[in-house]
Amino acid sequence: MKNNKSSNNILILMSISILLCTPYAFAGTYWVDDNGAANWANCQGAEKTGTAACALSTANTNASAGDIINLQGGVYNTKINPTNSGTSGNMITYQANTGETPVITGLGTYDFGISLTQNDYIKIDGITIKNVFGWASIRDNSNYNEIVNCTFTDDDGIVTGKGIHIWGQCTGGTPNNCHSTNNWVHNNSFSRNGWVTESCDDEGGVMYIGSIASDDAESNYNTVEDNIFSAGGHHLLEISTKYNVVRNNVFHNEGWMIDPGNCVWGTSPRNGKYGNRNLSINNWHDTNGLFTLVENNRTGHTAFASDGGMDGGITISAQKNIVRYNFVYHTETLGIYFKDGAGDADAMDNRVYNNTIYNSGQDSQIYPDAWTGYGDKDWRIGVYMVVSSLTGNILMNNIVYNSFTEDIYCKTNCQSNNTFTDNWVTADGDPLFVNTDVSDPTSTTLPDLRVKPGSGVINKGVNLTQANNSGTSSTTLIVDDALYFQDGSRGSSLSNIQADWIAIGTVSNTVQISSIDYSTNTITLASPMTWSDNANIWLYKDSAGNIVLWGSAPDIGANEFNTSIPYLRLSN
Repeated sequence: MKNNKSSNNILILMSISILLCTPYAFAGTYWVDDNGAANWANCQGAEKTGTAACALSTANTNASAGDIINLQGGVYNTKINPTNSGTSGNMITYQANTGETPVITGLGTYDFGISLTQNDYIKIDGITIKNVFGWASIRDNSNYNEIVNCTFTDDDGIVTGKGIHIWGQCTGGTPNNCHSTNNWVHNNSFSRNGWVTESCDDEGGVMYIGSIASDDAESNYNTVEDNIFSAGGHHLLEISTKYNVVRNNVFHNEGWMIDPGNCVWGTSPRNGKYGNRNLSINNWHDTNGLFTLVENNRTGHTAFASDGGMDGGITISAQKNIVRYNFVYHTETLGIYFKDGAGDADAMDNRVYNNTIYNSGQDSQIYPDAWTGYGDKDWRIGVYMVVSSLTGNILMNNIVYNSFTEDIYCKTNCQSNNTFTDNWVTADGDPLFVNTDVSDPTSTTLPDLRVKPGSGVINKGVNLTQANNSGTSSTTLIVDDALYFQDGSRGSSLSNIQADWIAIGTVSNTVQISSIDYSTNTITLASPMTWSDNANIWLYKDSAGNIVLWGSAPDIGANEFNTSIPYLRLSN
């Protein structure tokens, strides 16, 4: 017994000695300056500036999980390009020092201001990226990264069109199946990326999730919210992967690019320049649905494109997406466009409900040869569906008002394959918007398309679907159509995407969704409920937990009016 105890004591002492003698790098706060020259150990602790701080390249090489890198104000000619990754709960954070503006610019010919390659759990907060080849590249299995409070722009007149990419490109450039997922981009400003070529093509865009590459289909589960997007060459935001969430953003893409001198199609009558589409959901990869949620965005002021394209505020050429509670306004061309794409990449089985589309096609122009392959010469329309191959789409409870030509137009007899119901159009009368001022494209609050008391849209919305079974203290609800709802599994796990709440049978019988099986239209409820067969079902709370059902029925349009809370919802 004594010998065993002595041996154990010796082992314990040896273990303690090893622990004491082993160097450990604990998470710390480090200071970086554009003139920094210190080594890594010496730039830790109290605030350091100038040569007493580190260079950004030193921070890139040495930062590890839990470290915070404070960038002093100044101009940096080095990109953010960490060697290591953080961990869940211990991210590597690059942040602007309080009250200061670090600017990354003047990089190499093909450098991105932020380059995350096989990096996880990196947070970048408050940095300005400008006048570089590309703003940010998140690729090659880079997951769970956060970009927040940053400014991305170009003001040197050389606009490359390489904006921010979240994609699956592997090291070496190919293949493209090294998918990047669960990234969270929020509270940023993006402006000026793209250009018009000498042959009048529109090139480049502000942000891409996925790409046209056939093997780049799985950079899924990303959240883009609370950003301001403007001035994109081909687009502001283009999505071609699955299970993403786009909410609470402001998009405007008024004319900002000049005519190189020989374009057939004219510039915007509003300012004599070209603009383009705002938000585009594309399915390049023949998958069975993208399941993207587009909610509570403001998207407007799209201008005519240099190549004659007229996609407008929201373009959908993909399957099984939810587009709801968005304000779409003052587009020169289409408000919402259901479009055919490549292969199976057509707009099918989308649920587009409770949006407000206002003033589409106003102050615009048409050209006889613009995209004549589609057979139309005037696309100044509120909601447009282009070909009969588009099937299973439902357009419900939307306001589509004051479009230049038609509010809702379904080409080539596509009405038999899609459902347009209970929408408020111009012929139904003035919906009584609060403020229709569209004079400032950069405004984040105008036009104010919430409705005033006495509006005819209040309590005029209809239920989204019905129960296809009865239940008594049950959590299994089978519905006619579950595609209207989401269960909180979309978007980045870093962000707070809540499962929808629904009302069953009556508007007060509410419950949160736990999960959804779309293949069987089965909704599992978070708590037991009772209902009858064919009970009406409404959305009660959205993905942020906002109540969207007040009174005896939902309203038509993107704002739910309540007499006790007159103006409940306004994005940003």
